[in-house]
Amino acid sequence: MNILLKFANIIPHMLYTIQDDEFWMQGGEGYSYAFMKDFIQGLDNVLLPFMFTLATVFAIYAVVLGINYAKSENQGDAKKKLIGAISSVIGIIVVAVVFKFLVLPNMGAIFGFITDTFKV
Repeated sequence: MNILLKFANIIPHMLYTIQDDEFWMQGGEGYSYAFMKDFIQGLDNVLLPFMFTLATVFAIYAVVLGINYAKSENQGDAKKKLIGAISSVIGIIVVAVVFKFLVLPNMGAIFGFITDTFKV
């Protein structure tokens, strides 16, 4: 239970790090990469609506493919299309979730690693 409380306290800090101006100011974790500020903050703001829109579009497309699967005479091809659509939406959503909740909140650590490794 104690671990869950600690994790719950970390989450708000993780989600808003790159949106804070302190992160990008001189002496902050992202100061060396301030030229990327607008791009990274824009990506952070756009990913969640993108995920919901994409999931909705692919859900509608999967329903259409399911109807075509039920009506088709050659169900093998329709089944392949349906499986392909479902697996692609799952893949895209997984990538978007990884970027939104793992990569973007940890940009300070990523910038620090790049700076230390390549002496930027």
